[in-house]
Amino acid sequence: IRIVADAGPLGYLSIAAPGHADALAFTLSAGGKSLLVDTGTFGYGAGTRWRRHFKGTSAHNTVVVDGLDQSDYGGSFLWLNHAQAQAQAVDLTGEVQQLVAVHNGYRRLPDPVMHRRTWQYHAATLTIIDELVCSGRHDIEIFWHFAPECSVSLQAAAIVVAERDGVRAELACPDGLAATVVKGQEQPPRGWFSSEFDVKVPTSTAVFAGAIHGNTTFRSRFRISVA
Repeated sequence: IRIVADAGPLGYLSIAAPGHADALAFTLSAGGKSLLVDTGTFGYGAGTRWRRHFKGTSAHNTVVVDGLDQSDYGGSFLWLNHAQAQAQAVDLTGEVQQLVAVHNGYRRLPDPVMHRRTWQYHAATLTIIDELVCSGRHDIEIFWHFAPECSVSLQAAAIVVAERDGVRAELACPDGLAATVVKGQEQPPRGWFSSEFDVKVPTSTAVFAGAIHGNTTFRSRFRISVA
């Protein structure tokens, strides 16, 4: 099982080109098979809507606050008010492996929000702990983009099941959020994957959505099995 997480800079130099607003996003594979994916780039000249979508926070496996990108979109190769991400703790030596990271992209809101994410892996179970530190009300969405090869279903309104090539993952929606699965949605764009320039295909994206009032913590759990 491999987890690749992003707690690095937004992009290249002062304009952050051609970075994506993907702080604290990650990919997940098991048995050499991708489960959660980076959705790709699609194209540099693909038009404002699709270029912005694939660069945006909602196209990555992380948390969106109030429907906004973590950084302000300034153009195809320009980001304003860059989100700063930082790894706070890493322990890959014990029985429970853990990474803790934080970003400040939503501190620019009138009611600032800090997002801290903890990855905890133990015995084929990955727990994602999202801490949102704020004072007021905010709309929250947690995005999970599955590989196009995955068959994805929503069971009992709170469990997302993804299966492919002998690999199975069950993702439990945390209390306080509602789970949906979308695929190939045009407006707003959701559920798309691009493996190469100028090519995009529908893929299943799970969205855990709801509202918070002040400091809130969500726990999402993956239980993974490989045949």
